[in-house]
Amino acid sequence: MTRNLVIALIVALCVFAQERPEMVLYPNTPDGTGTDDQTAGEVSFTPSGNIEAVTVKAAIEELDTEKLATGATAAKATALAANGGNCTAGNYPLGVDASGAVEDCTAVGVGTDDQTAAEVSFTPSGNIEGATVKAAIEELDSEKLATGATAAAASALATNPTACVAGKYVSDIDADGTLTCVTDNTGTDDQTAAEVPVTPAGNIASANAGDAFNELDTEKLVAIPAVNAQEGTSYALVAADNGKVVTLSNAEAITLTVPADLGAGFNCLIVQLAAGQVTPTASGTTINQRLGYTKTAGQYAVATLVAYAANTFVLSGDLE
Repeated sequence: MTRNLVIALIVALCVFAQERPEMVLYPNTPDGTGTDDQTAGEVSFTPSGNIEAVTVKAAIEELDTEKLATGATAAKATALAANGGNCTAGNYPLGVDASGAVEDCTAVGVGTDDQTAAEVSFTPSGNIEGATVKAAIEELDSEKLATGATAAAASALATNPTACVAGKYVSDIDADGTLTCVTDNTGTDDQTAAEVPVTPAGNIASANAGDAFNELDTEKLVAIPAVNAQEGTSYALVAADNGKVVTLSNAEAITLTVPADLGAGFNCLIVQLAAGQVTPTASGTTINQRLGYTKTAGQYAVATLVAYAANTFVLSGDLE
C-alpha cells in the first residue's frame, strides 16, 4: 500500500512539472543563476581594469557613461591631430574626456611622429648638457672644430707647432682653430721622462719620471757579478766583461789583452786559478801600476783592472 502511494505521488509530480514548469523550484538558484533565461542584471561580472561594476548590466551602464559622446566623435577626432583645435597654437592634446572635450594640452607633442628637434627630450650625458635634441645639436655645433680651420689646425698640432713659440706645446684647440700653448707637452706622445709628472710615494721623492729613475738607479741593489771562466793561454777582454769576475786557469803563462774602447768606468776582477801567471797586456791602451808590477803573483791571486778614463787603466792587487 505504501509503495503504491509513493509511486503515485512521483507520477503526479512529473505530470505537474511538465504542465507548470515555472512553478518548479531549482535548488540553490534564488536568482535563476545557471538557467538560460537570465537578464544582464543577473549575470555576475568580475571587476577588472577601470571597470568597477559586478554585473554585466552595471558594467555596460558604467562604460556608457564614460564613452565618447556620439555627436562629438568627428570633431574630436580632428582635435586629436598633431595640433588640436581645442589646444592653443603650439600645444598638443594628450587625451579626451567622456564629453569629447580635449584635455591635458602640452607644449610637447609626446607620442606623435611630427615632433621638432626642440620637442624631443634628451637626457644629458657625457659632456653634453642640452635637455632636448635641438639644444644638444646646437651645443655640439658650438664646440666642433671650425671647418675652415681644419687643415691649419691639423698642421699646428705637430710636436712643436709654429703657432707656439719654441719650447711650448699645444694642449688644446678651439672651434676656430686657435691653439692653447703650454710650457710642457703633457698629454702628447713625444714627452721625455723628465716631462712626465710623478706623484712622490713610498721612498721616492722625485716629482718626474726621469728623476725617479735616477733616484732608483742610485739606490738599487748591486747585482752579483757574473763569472767569465777562461782556460786558454790567452784571452782579450770585451765590453761584456765589465763588472764580471774573469777567471783564468792554465798550467802555462797566460796573456790577458786589454784592448781600446772598453770605455771609461770599465772594471773587472782577474783571478789566477792555476799555476800559469796572468799578465795584463795593453793594446791601444795604457795600464798603470803603482809599484810597477805586471802579473799576478801566483795561484789564487786576485787583481783588479779599472778604467778611470777612456783607454787608461789602473791595475792593482796580488801582483809581482
